[in-house]
Amino acid sequence: MMHPAIYEAAVLALMGVSGVSVGLLLGVRKWIPLAAIALAGASVLRTWSAFAVWSLGRPDWLFESWLIVSIAVVLGAAATRWRHWKSALFAVASFGLASTVALATKYLLDIGERHHSDTSNVLALAVVAMQGEISDLSPLSDSFKRGISYPLMLSLGPEGRILGGFTPLIFLSLLGSALWISWRLLSGSVSRRVFFVSAAVIGVFSVSVPIFRVAMFYLNGHTLMAYALVLLVGGVVVAARDESFGPTSAALVLLGGSLGMTSRIEGVVLVGIVLLLLTSQRWWSIAVDRVRFGLAVSLIGLSLTWWLTSLDSPVLEEFGLSGAWLLGASVLGGGIAASPWFDPIRRWLYPAGGL
Repeated sequence: MMHPAIYEAAVLALMGVSGVSVGLLLGVRKWIPLAAIALAGASVLRTWSAFAVWSLGRPDWLFESWLIVSIAVVLGAAATRWRHWKSALFAVASFGLASTVALATKYLLDIGERHHSDTSNVLALAVVAMQGEISDLSPLSDSFKRGISYPLMLSLGPEGRILGGFTPLIFLSLLGSALWISWRLLSGSVSRRVFFVSAAVIGVFSVSVPIFRVAMFYLNGHTLMAYALVLLVGGVVVAARDESFGPTSAALVLLGGSLGMTSRIEGVVLVGIVLLLLTSQRWWSIAVDRVRFGLAVSLIGLSLTWWLTSLDSPVLEEFGLSGAWLLGASVLGGGIAASPWFDPIRRWLYPAGGL
C-alpha cells in the first residue's frame, strides 16, 4: 500500500503542474506570477470540475473529473505554450519547493492541524461527503457558509484522510504572493536591498509570534480566502502600475476572484468590493483590456452561480433567486463593467470601492 506522503506528493505535483498550466493558458509569461497563482489555478480547476459533475448528477465522477481536467490542461499548455518552458519550469520548481516544506511539516516534523469549532464539519465534508462521493448532496448545500473550495481540496487526500500538505501550502503561497505583490507596489520607491532586509526583519518577528505560527496549520477556509484576496488585490496593483488590464492582471483577478467567491461566503462581499474598486478606474482605453475585464467579472460571477445551482443551495430559495437570474446578472454585469458607456460614472464608484 502506498505511503500517504508519497500519495500526497503525487497529488501536489499534479496540482503544481496544472496550476502553472492554467497561468500559461491565461497568458502569464513570467515565472514569479506563475508560481504565485499556481495553487489558485489548481483549486479553481478542482472546484469547477466538481460543479460540472454535480450539475450532471454524477457525484461519483468527482475525483476522475478533476484528474481528467488537470491532465487536459497540462497537455493543452504543453502543446500551445511550450516556448515558455523555462518560466514554467521555474514556477513548477518553486511550487515543488513549497510543497516539500508543507509535507515536511506534516510527515517529518509531525505538526498536526489546529482544530476549532468548525473542524468536525470541514472533515466530514471532505472525507465523508466528497471523498466518499455520496449521492445525497444536501450536506454540501447546507454548508454554504463555510465555502466549498477548501473541503474539495482536502478531499484529494489518501482514502480516509485529508490532503494534509494542502493547509500549510496555502499559507506559504499566501506569503510568497504577498511578498511579490508588495515588491511590485514598492519597487519604484525603495531599493531592492531595503525591501528584502525589511521583509526579513518582519518575517523573523512574525515567526516569534505564536498566533502567526498557528495560522499555517489552521484547519478552515479563512487562509484560502485570504490567499485569494491577496491575488485579487495583486491584480488591481499590477493593473494600476501598468495602467492596463493585461494577461497577468486578468489571471490574478479571475483566479483570485473565483477562488474568493467559493472559499468562504463572506468572500462574496469582499470580492465584490475589490471588483468595484477595479471597475472605478478610469484608464480603460484598449478594447482588448475591456474584453479581458468583462470576461473576468462574468466568470467570477458564474463561479458563484455554478456553486449555488449545482448543489441546489437553499440560498436561492431564501433570497428568491433562480439560476437563470444569476446567470443573466453575471453575464450582464461583466458587460456593463467593461462597457465604454459606463465610463462617465466610473469616478463615482471610487469612494464606494475605497470603503
